Amino acid sequence: MADWTIGELQLAPPLRLTADDATTEFPDLDAALAAAIAAGTSTVMRCDVLGAGPARGSAIREAIGAVLGSVIDFRPDNGLGPAVLVLADAAGRHVYAAAEPVAGARWVEIPRLAEFYALAEVDRTSQRKTWIGKLKSTKKADWPATLAPSFDRLKDLSAPALRLLLAWLGELAIPATGVDQPGKKFRGAQTHGATLPVFRYPIVEPDCYLRVISGREGWLESINAYDLGAGISLGPIQFNAQGGAVFDVLRRFESIDPALFGTCFSALDWTTGEDGGDAVLTVGSGASQVRLIGRSKDDDRNIGYLQSGVPGKSAFKDIDKSFRRALADRFRDAVVWPHIQELVLARSQKWLEPGLDKLTAAGFAPLDARRPDRDLFVLKALLLSAFVRFSASLAPLIRHLAPFATPAQKLGAIQAVLLGPPDWKELSRPRREALWERLEAQRPVAEAVWDTIERLADA
Repeated sequence: MADWTIGELQLAPPLRLTADDATTEFPDLDAALAAAIAAGTSTVMRCDVLGAGPARGSAIREAIGAVLGSVIDFRPDNGLGPAVLVLADAAGRHVYAAAEPVAGARWVEIPRLAEFYALAEVDRTSQRKTWIGKLKSTKKADWPATLAPSFDRLKDLSAPALRLLLAWLGELAIPATGVDQPGKKFRGAQTHGATLPVFRYPIVEPDCYLRVISGREGWLESINAYDLGAGISLGPIQFNAQGGAVFDVLRRFESIDPALFGTCFSALDWTTGEDGGDAVLTVGSGASQVRLIGRSKDDDRNIGYLQSGVPGKSAFKDIDKSFRRALADRFRDAVVWPHIQELVLARSQKWLEPGLDKLTAAGFAPLDARRPDRDLFVLKALLLSAFVRFSASLAPLIRHLAPFATPAQKLGAIQAVLLGPPDWKELSRPRREALWERLEAQRPVAEAVWDTIERLADA
């Protein structure tokens, strides 16, 4: 049967993509994508992307030599209709969907779908319920007319469709809400996320621990713009402006998707760059330009700007609540997108790496990538959670747990080590008590995540 042209991928030189006229029909888009990802071949899936019903897959003939980015410029032919692309390049398989409800040339990646489809049904269903719950918490009357038909059939939609709707409707589904608690030095705004980190399998450290820590810190769309001394905090470990972490994500964001970056931050006149390996955030231009360098010695200056709009104005009395609320809205408009969440995950892993290095240096064994030991996984997850909350706590915790030989024995000793004598010069007694409360609450979460991994291993 004859091939047919589906559109042109803007590479150097441009690549016309053609597909086999023969099609394979699947009951729904999730089934189609799972099959195409498993096959490892480039495929075009034609379907009602924002509706229910079958999907028809056709193999794409052209090999893609270039490594594709998170955003591609794809010019679909008029006859293609609603579709999702699975493109295989030298780096792997990528799923792309149009970035707007009416497809244009900008298509964005939806990462980690292979990992999501590999999860046991109970775990996929739990995440879907959260996505649907967020969308159902809105009013159908507030949805754009092009999207409103999807409101009544959310339970039948594919994972990519639900994620796209959350991105397009982030202001409604994941609103920023004000926080003002002077007694706690909280002032600004926050968002509550909808998406848990999906870890890779075979598992990779420290990626696999993010799902545990997120249970205490935040989900992928979670933003804290109310804490004093942080500026703004993002994602499953809530990294912030300290050490330039947020600036590093902004720099990478503008690099991979300048169009979305402009949509989110052009009103603030933000651009990014680099200075000696440090990320730079530039505000404005000309004589009034402000240049913020993401390095530890500039933390107070950078945090002050993100809290008040003025570099160095970092005291509680300086906080501009309206400015922080606007920042929460703008960052939310970024982190609702799955390809930007991948940047948040990458920076979260980087934040954890020094803690993991300390555990390795202390003799903690690496995890079995396919079937990790339960006690070792839970122990390392809890210790890295402690590192996130109070980084100075990890070294004394390791030291006081050293006399206990096995992971199970170390787990059993954490309470006595944290609450018993002697005093620690690195961590006050109240902080040790707060840390024990945190770890005690997180142990069931860590065990539940290990159960998720075990279901993957059994599959």
